[in-house]
This record gives sequence, structure tokens and C-alpha cells, in this order.
Amino acid sequence: TAAWTGTANASTSTLSQDGGVVATNLLTSPNPTVATWPTSGGLTSTDSANGIVLTCTNPGDNYVQINVPVQPNVAYVLTADLTRLDSPTSPNGSFFAYEIMNTGPIGTVYANIQRDGFALTTSHDTNLLGIRLYAANGAVGDVAVWSHIGLYTAADWAAMQALGITWFSGDEYGKVSQ
Repeated sequence: TAAWTGTANASTSTLSQDGGVVATNLLTSPNPTVATWPTSGGLTSTDSANGIVLTCTNPGDNYVQINVPVQPNVAYVLTADLTRLDSPTSPNGSFFAYEIMNTGPIGTVYANIQRDGFALTTSHDTNLLGIRLYAANGAVGDVAVWSHIGLYTAADWAAMQALGITWFSGDEYGKVSQ
């Protein structure tokens, strides 16, 4: 079963089996929404049943981003579904992340992330991971639709894979590996 650890869409969520927690999705908004994923650049964002819709209003460096607390020296796995993309995104790829150090500067940058199970290990002084979902930037009106975002420890990801599960939130865990 899946459950929120606190307020729905504002807390982490857990996946449990036989009364024990198998994994935790560390994102408080694993189905991105306008209210929880701030925009940057020339785009509008709207909520839909299929995820967050990013519509280009001015081609350029357009994205939504959240910063997620992480632990230093820990292996994590990132996942995301891009269900529609009308035109190319940023040169950094459609899915992008970077470490933010305790002292403020940006650390390791992860560009052109493949969306299904990207593994990374944080540096010794990292305390945040910035996650960006880019908009289509070919022309005004081009759309990108994002959903099912996940950040898991590598151990939790392995446990999920053993169950055939590739994503969950506190409301659902229906995304199963084929």
C-alpha cells in the first residue's frame, strides 16, 4: 500500500508491504503541480489529470524546479515521465538536476538525465538537490507534459524493482514495470 507521511501532496510518501515500509518517495509533490513546482522563464504551467503542462510563451531557458533536501554521500535514483514533448528543450536535456552545497555554490550537475532510474551519489557537503523539468522551447505554444516524478534512495529503488514498481505517491502505486 502507499500512504502519505503527512499532508497529501505536501509530504513524503511511503510504499509498504505486509506492514513494513519498503520505500519512501522523497518528493513532497511527486505528481508536479503549479502550486508546488515554481516556474522560471517564458512559460505558463497548468495542472491536468496527466501531470503538469508546460506551455512555451517565449522560447528560451524555461523550466519548473524544486529543491529537495538530501543527505551527503548517499546514492539516490531519480525518475520522471515526460508524456508529451512538442519540440526540443534545453541543451541540458529535458530532465536536469544539480547538487547544492551547504556553503551555497552549485556542485555536481547532472544534465541530459535518462528518465527511468538515473542513479547519482551526492557529494560530502551536499544538502539539497535541485530538480528541473524543462518546457518545450521550439516555438510559442509548444507543450511538455510531466508526471510521476520520483526521488528514492538506491536501496529503496532496488526494493521497489524487486516488487516490479517504478513509481508511487501517497495516493497510488499503479506504475509497475513491464
